[in-house]
Amino acid sequence: MELSDAISKADQILDEERFSPTVSYEIDPAEPGATLLQGLDRVAAIQELQQILSQWPRPVREGKRLWGFKSVNYDLLQTLLAQVSPKSRKPFFEKLLPRMRSECSCARPVRARAQWNSLASELPLVAEFCVRNGACQQFLGALSSAPPTPGLAVLLQHLGDMIALEFTVFSDGEYQQLDLCVHNFWELAQQLRDPVRRRGGTIQAGGQPLLVSTFLEQLRTLSAGVRDECRKARYLYLKGSLLEGLNIEINQDRAVVKGYLATLGFTENLSRSLDEAERLYREADSNFDLKASMGHLRSFLENLQNEALLPLQAKLGGTIPSGWGAGLCYLKQKQIISPAEERFAAGLYLLISDQAVHPLVAEREYARLARNVVIEYALLFLRNLEKLGLGKAS
Repeated sequence: MELSDAISKADQILDEERFSPTVSYEIDPAEPGATLLQGLDRVAAIQELQQILSQWPRPVREGKRLWGFKSVNYDLLQTLLAQVSPKSRKPFFEKLLPRMRSECSCARPVRARAQWNSLASELPLVAEFCVRNGACQQFLGALSSAPPTPGLAVLLQHLGDMIALEFTVFSDGEYQQLDLCVHNFWELAQQLRDPVRRRGGTIQAGGQPLLVSTFLEQLRTLSAGVRDECRKARYLYLKGSLLEGLNIEINQDRAVVKGYLATLGFTENLSRSLDEAERLYREADSNFDLKASMGHLRSFLENLQNEALLPLQAKLGGTIPSGWGAGLCYLKQKQIISPAEERFAAGLYLLISDQAVHPLVAEREYARLARNVVIEYALLFLRNLEKLGLGKAS
């Protein structure tokens, strides 16, 4: 699909989201903890979600997730993104982000659920779409220069939802950037509060007037709440690293791997598979969770290689091999990996398969080894692809 056509369709979707928002967090049957909910337990989970969303700042949830992000319009944007070429992905996001500067980025929905102060906006969808598809830095850059508008207030409240219900959607470094962006809004609201209160005046919010003094006070409250959640999320990252004995460099390399996956044009499912392996490892209540984590790591390795083979074959020639072992041989023949690296990757795959797929359960030591080594191998592999220019001009 041509970029201009994709952007035009995305604009239609986002315009509709403003008047009929579809973003929400609901009990997700795909989440391991949610599948066990029955009867009164399910009712209690719904009530817990309602309680979380009734507080500000939201309490940041640690441990197993019961809820997942849902949005029909997000799915539509995903479909569009899959139809643009890899080199058009970045411009595609860049054409959506100017909405964060628009004074018209909110409306008063008639039949849909309002998101803040009887207003709805497309900006929560823009945030979810960018953050979950490797464009978080572009999103944070746009947020840092966005003016204070009612649409921005809707976005800040939704950021509070994202952090509280799925704090790992941002990395520790991204939380530092997000905190700085939001702090600027807090300072602006603090500086303007008293002068504006003396002068009075209103702004348009979804076609109706809103006192500027009231808006600034609410903006200040929203900003302070998001900053508090950023602080809590960063603490949970630190806590997880220290209590689990994890190597902080591994966590940083994992973030670099996810960045490569996005910039080189790999599918979102690869990044999500890596996230799910991480979540299962961190939150494991039993060896069955560790087994599931290692299963995701094996799938990640398989699909990372499979997705790389097609553009490599287009660039280097030869026949696309079928299967893990044949794929490794192709990579060695084309000098993407060395003979020693081929033997290492084959042994890693065999170890994960024997310990995670065939046995009934997996021990934490094996799960930790697999997690750390898969991340480092993926980083080496992706850097080799970057040197070839894969995904940038192709």
